[in-house]
Amino acid sequence: MFSKIFFSTDKKGIPSDPAKLDETLPVLKPDFGLESSLSMTWIGHATCFVNLESVHFVTDPIWSPRASPFKSVGPKRYRPPPCTIEELPVVHFAVISHNHRDHFDIPSIRNLAQRFPTLIWFVPKGLKRDIEPIVGINTVYEMTWGESKMVEFNNTKTTIWCVPAQHWSRGGFLSYIFGGRSLWCGWAVVGPNRRFYYTGDTGFCEDEFKKIGCYAPRDMMSSQHVDLTEATKIHKLVKAKKSIGIHWGTYDLGSHFYLEPREKLPEFCKNAGIDSERFTTINLGETWIVEDDAKKEAKM
Repeated sequence: MFSKIFFSTDKKGIPSDPAKLDETLPVLKPDFGLESSLSMTWIGHATCFVNLESVHFVTDPIWSPRASPFKSVGPKRYRPPPCTIEELPVVHFAVISHNHRDHFDIPSIRNLAQRFPTLIWFVPKGLKRDIEPIVGINTVYEMTWGESKMVEFNNTKTTIWCVPAQHWSRGGFLSYIFGGRSLWCGWAVVGPNRRFYYTGDTGFCEDEFKKIGCYAPRDMMSSQHVDLTEATKIHKLVKAKKSIGIHWGTYDLGSHFYLEPREKLPEFCKNAGIDSERFTTINLGETWIVEDDAKKEAKM
């Protein structure tokens, strides 16, 4: 198993030429889609900025050059963030799925907390003790699977649900540099008319996704990350109107070809009987927008 990870031929094929990367994985200047009732901007890896009915939140924020507690060791970012934290619109809350360093990035968490003093953090059970010293005066809610919390921003009531995921959290080696063991989860955010589901890192469990309505090599990673086949199954099980593939194209992680998620997704959607427009990828910095009915009628 481990020989396949550490001693196999590198199949990622990440170009060393920045111009080639600009061609194959362009990074766009974000337009955050704040006029829509639902929009999502991909910042990179698992980090998204979401506007849900005028309530703004981010998922697993990481802006750092490496997905690591160390400045010179660990998976390196090969595509830059499309914007700085200072360039973000107001962020009302953030969700953290688990404590692995590519999802729990201390510098980014600290910078967001300093930029937005009223920011609220939602974290899985056991992670509050680790994040509170980082975020200062920010409020932190710690939740377990099945728990929810209603908050109100801009006169809009939003409910945040902590939902199951099949993954793990770090422990040992001084808890991977002074972090504790904690739960892992996904997050469902429900507004008055729109809803957004962020899976976090997860393996595939059919019952789990029925209830809710870096994936290579498979022999090691299948219990922790879904592949394209399983991703299309999740799309169906949760009855998604639209799915967007993230957690790729940013850090030098995994062992599959760096463009594989984008290039192969249409084929897997076709095999699963999913309209290719309903499950897509987008570029870093690109914003996917729900076109509201009133705006559609105005165009007719």
